[in-house]
Amino acid sequence: GLRDDGRRATEVRKLKCQLGTVGNHDGSATVHMGLTVVNATVQGPREVSHFQDAKHDRAILRCTVCIAPFSSTERKKRRAGDRRSVGLSTLLQETFSGVVQTHLFNNCEIDITVNVLAADGGYISACINAVSLALVDAGVPMLDVVTSCSVGIIDDTCVVDLNYNEENQGGAEMTVAIMPKYNSILTVKMGGNSRINSKIMKMMLENAKLACNKVYQSMDNLVIEHTSRLLES
Repeated sequence: GLRDDGRRATEVRKLKCQLGTVGNHDGSATVHMGLTVVNATVQGPREVSHFQDAKHDRAILRCTVCIAPFSSTERKKRRAGDRRSVGLSTLLQETFSGVVQTHLFNNCEIDITVNVLAADGGYISACINAVSLALVDAGVPMLDVVTSCSVGIIDDTCVVDLNYNEENQGGAEMTVAIMPKYNSILTVKMGGNSRINSKIMKMMLENAKLACNKVYQSMDNLVIEHTSRLLES
């Protein structure tokens, strides 16, 4: 059957992406996954602002996340540096540290800033996808574009790209990020009720990878269109 928002179990929400959305930055991107909206900006690679932070063999990758207080129906006031934002910053930093070719930019820094403007489910995936596109827009060398999607179990059915209501049903869920060209999983973040057996885990990972590849197709088409427009201008 169909889900509450009319999608099939393996159907991702409408994905809209824009590159170069913020001026005065080396790269930027805005991603809409359904009603979830995330903006990411990149500054760098550039010389480190504090010499004592410099790494002689690679660039430093920093990530800061701000979750707007009006982003979801949960009207909890959040301070800069709250636990959820810090945890997501660390997740993004760890995910992209293995993909960005930092060894090409010794004594440099790359600063990534992410703003969650609307969180209607899957905002972690939206953050990963937005950062990936912002890095592409900045021309930062990467092993591959990183794509992400969430997956969960609802009424004993495996569904992808959960919305806010689905995330709050308390079932098992996870966010998965992959490198599509290598078909390799970079990040798995568990959420909800994580007590699942290995068979269900395998099924969830396979469905998540398929969903991530659907996201990649949309993102790849966007990058090609964006590049064509730049070449024509």
